[in-house]
Amino acid sequence: VYNAGHLFEAGSAVVMDSGRPHLGAIATWLRGVKNDKAEVVVVAYSDPADPDQTPGSALEMTRKQAEAVVGYLK
Repeated sequence: VYNAGHLFEAGSAVVMDSGRPHLGAIATWLRGVKNDKAEVVVVAYSDPADPDQTPGSALEMTRKQAEAVVGYLK
């Protein structure tokens, strides 16, 4: 589990340079998994009490962040 602040600039879905080593370590581990039935689930979430986001904007941002992580891991 990573805090978005470890991977993304605030309010962004672009992986920061400082977040790449975290995702790189996960990618390395995943390449070592020898189970062809294994699945990876990437989940992003938002603080529902964040006054700077509407439910719609939070949904969109977390979707983009999850997609960025999936793209990086591929």
